[in-house]
Formats: sequence, C-alpha cells, structure tokens
Amino acid sequence: MSRFLLLALCLLIIFSEGRRGRRNQKAEKGRDFYKILGINKSATTKQIKKAYRQLSKKFHPDKNKDPGAEDIYKDIVAAYEALNDEEKRKTYDHSGEAGLKENQNNGGGSPFDFFFGGGQRQRQDSGYPKGPDVHIKMTVSLKTLYIGDIVEFDYIRAVMCPNWDECEIDDRDCEGPGIRMVTRQIGPGFIQKMQSQDDKCIAKGKRYDPNCRACPDGATVTDSTPLMLDIEAGMKSGDHILFEEVADETIGHTPGNLIIELVAEKHDYFTRKGDDLHLQLNIPLVDALAGFSKTIKHVDGHDVIIAPRQIIHCNSVVRINKEGMPKKDKPSIKGDLVVRFNIDFPHYLNEKQKKQLRQLI
Repeated sequence: MSRFLLLALCLLIIFSEGRRGRRNQKAEKGRDFYKILGINKSATTKQIKKAYRQLSKKFHPDKNKDPGAEDIYKDIVAAYEALNDEEKRKTYDHSGEAGLKENQNNGGGSPFDFFFGGGQRQRQDSGYPKGPDVHIKMTVSLKTLYIGDIVEFDYIRAVMCPNWDECEIDDRDCEGPGIRMVTRQIGPGFIQKMQSQDDKCIAKGKRYDPNCRACPDGATVTDSTPLMLDIEAGMKSGDHILFEEVADETIGHTPGNLIIELVAEKHDYFTRKGDDLHLQLNIPLVDALAGFSKTIKHVDGHDVIIAPRQIIHCNSVVRINKEGMPKKDKPSIKGDLVVRFNIDFPHYLNEKQKKQLRQLI
C-alpha cells in the first residue's frame, strides 16, 4: 500500500471517529428544550409559560390525534419542567439533559407530579373503591377567561403515612376495603353472616392497626401537592377542570378526583351571554340624534371604537363583530360585542329651544 493511500485511510478513520464522537456528545447532551418550546436562552419565566401553554394545547393527546403528537407533547412537558424550575434550568444550562437525569437518580424528583386537568401521572388500578370527590370553586376574572392563564398552586390534602403498609395485621373477618363480615348465632344450629362497615378493613383478610408505631400520627398525614391549572381562553363560569385521583387518600380507597369549578367575577360594565359580550351605554339625546364616536377599553385592555351611523332610539342595538369572547378550543373565533343604549333625555326645554327643535325636525 502506498504512503498516499495509507495517509488517506488514516485521515478517513480520524474523520469518522470525530463524527461518531460528535454524535455521541449530542446524544449525551439530550434534547434541546429551548428549541422544543421555540424560545431563546434568555427567555423569562412568563415567556416560558406562554410558550408551554400554546404548545401544550396544540399537541395534547386529548385534542391532537395525529401520529406523533403524544411524543411531541411529552417533549414539551419535559422542557417546561426543566426550564420553569430555576435550579433545574441552571443544571440543564450547565450539563444538559444528562445532568438533569443524574440529579433525578440522586433523589431529585419532578416538582410537578400532576399537570393540567387530564394530564396527571398514571396510577395503576388498585382495585380499591374510589373515595369521594372534592369540589372547589375558584373565582376568576373575565379577563382571565378571555385570554387564558396558567395558575400554579399547592393543594393541601391527606396522604397515606409512608409506612402505613407496616401497620397491616391479619383479620379473617375483613372481606375487603371497609367491609367486615359479622357472624352471629340466631338459633340452635343456625348462624347468620352479615356485612358491616368497618373502615379499619383495608383488604380481604387485612386490617389496619391504629396503634401501629410505624405511623404515630395516624394512617394519613398532611401533604402539599403542586398543581397547575390551565384556564383556556373561552372557558365559561361553571366550567369544570378535573384532576384525577388528587383528593384525600384514605385506607383501602383510591383517591377521588379534585374538581375545580370556575366562577367568573362580575365585570364593571361587560356582561357575558354565551360567547357574546353585552354593554349598556349611556348617551345624551344629541348623540342619539347626531351620532357620536366613543372609545372603550376591552377586557384585555385593547381599544374598541363605538361609532354608530344611524339615529339611536331606545330599542337600538349595535353589534360589533368579533369583539366578544373567544370560543373554547377555537380562540381565533370570537363572538360579538352587543351594545344597547340608555338615552338621557333633557329634563326641561324652554319655548325658544322647543321652537328651534321643531324647525330642525
């Protein structure tokens, strides 16, 4: 083999190894979370949340049935978890996704065990009966229902003592969670078996020992669960947002659901009816006859000009297209702004004014 061919082969090997090394480095670095969310590295927390809200709505598996949408959604959630947390973001900026995984393996968990209603972690079916649901009413402004928002909050609830399984004892009379079989004699040679309620029964043949030292404070303890509430643009007062299995934990039961009901605050001058906004506007008689132009502030602060061309009478209604509320799931489509008028008539006209008015009309 000539020196030239040997040199070319060496260069080819070095080049191949370099490319393989770069691919390995890229694989170790992991996903580009900034690129996934479509933001730059200097993005603020508000910008991160906005990008996440828009993308999660677009690719959520419950709404997007396209192949691959679920995988994209998982990337979006992973990116948000990393970049929305200050400490995780620092770790990611320094060491990439590999650094985050290393921290997680060392005991650091995700700050969000649950996401928006419908996006919680999956639980295995325990076969236990479900506990009661918890209903909470949350007051929100009309502006929030117009533009949407993500609300983060800590939900305080009862969770099982970490060592509660050490407090199980055998009890053959326990037929299942909360069910005890009571046997009694009702006559010579006759016995009767009856079921009764017993919350200490946690499974068939198992009972909870309330004096167990492994749980000195009782079967449950108080815990704080971080939740994220996604209020979509166009939602209405009375709409529900569901968090599955986030209610209190109890022995022998699967936690019930947490149901958040939205209650809209009363606005200073807008009234919502469906997707339309209604407004009562006071105008003097001269404006009703001669016309006028008035600028008002919409719920999100943008200006809306009301300038009817026709003569306004007591039953007049002016519709301004696409200035109402956005439609849920289709925020680009909006209802109308419906304006009705209260005409302020003068309390008194002198003879000269009456004469001039008659000449004009």
